[in-house]
Amino acid sequence: MDTLISAPNYLSKTPTTATQHHVAFKTSPIGGSAKRSKPKLAKDLITPSYIWGLSYLIYALSLYLGLGAASFIVATSALPFMIKIPVILTLTVLAGFGLNMLAQAGHEGMHGSMMPNKILSAILGISASSMVLTYFEVGFAMRHWAHHRFANRANDPDIQPSAHLTQWWQRVLFSRPLYNKIYFKNTVSMAFGKPFKIDYSMSYSLKTQIAFARFNLIAAFSVVCAYSYITYLNPIAGLFIIGLPHVAALIITSCQSYVDHAGLDADDLNNAYSRTSPLMTALNFGTNYHLEHHAYPHVPCYRLPRVHKLLLAANAIPNPDSVIVPSFWGAYKAVGKAYKHNKLKEDFNPFIIS
Repeated sequence: MDTLISAPNYLSKTPTTATQHHVAFKTSPIGGSAKRSKPKLAKDLITPSYIWGLSYLIYALSLYLGLGAASFIVATSALPFMIKIPVILTLTVLAGFGLNMLAQAGHEGMHGSMMPNKILSAILGISASSMVLTYFEVGFAMRHWAHHRFANRANDPDIQPSAHLTQWWQRVLFSRPLYNKIYFKNTVSMAFGKPFKIDYSMSYSLKTQIAFARFNLIAAFSVVCAYSYITYLNPIAGLFIIGLPHVAALIITSCQSYVDHAGLDADDLNNAYSRTSPLMTALNFGTNYHLEHHAYPHVPCYRLPRVHKLLLAANAIPNPDSVIVPSFWGAYKAVGKAYKHNKLKEDFNPFIIS
């Protein structure tokens, strides 16, 4: 099993022993403690499943390519124009959610939560997420452990890049390109063996991360070639199967950081939203339970709905009315909320071994 990086050009504050991010905290490493202890999870909630992991990937691909192809068929059919428009719009949005799921597959894969084998999990996640143009999972993952450790705090790397985007329309249009530019630069840097300084590093060796970064670049280039070839053969197919779903995905993924965290503080179990709408779950395969993901970063997304029920039963969520969002559209109100660093009331470490 790979251990956390301790390269000299990293400012890692992570213990080099007890290195896994697979166990949730009970007490703070610097003296704070949680007011409410989180329940321990049974092994069946923690261990990834090959069947569920493959189901996730097949479902995401079906939403993206299947509904994109359906949109193309409708567009080139003899149906009346007034019927085509709403059908194509609906199929395109759903295909966009499929692309969003493929991006999230990278997140799951790099967490080691997609498949029981941690390396296979990462490789499949990188492969799937490379289907989303301009998105580079390894560049995202290089910062992601720090995001978990310092969620909504001063060292949270996800807040600063879009701090100047205060209006909802600015966030929808510009936040994703800003983040993806950073992820691309991170990936290229890592591919050349030049990782940047970060407070909390990924639980893979530096050698493995470099290999992942190179694979990410190769996979992304291969996808661009495939998309270009499809569009060359049939520009209309390229538009409806690839182009329009990417436009929808741009909007959906631009909202992601905000529907996950905006308007909340930095306390454990109060630093992320749990978006519980059945439609949200159907279009996200469980990644919409982001509060639960931050509470237990090691749990596969397809098991987070069960974790949510466990937390409720244990009365472990201090402010459920603030962080549990049962409405699908209500979740997107967070796009307009303040997304800024908060003063932490209690320090915590989600990766520390209890």
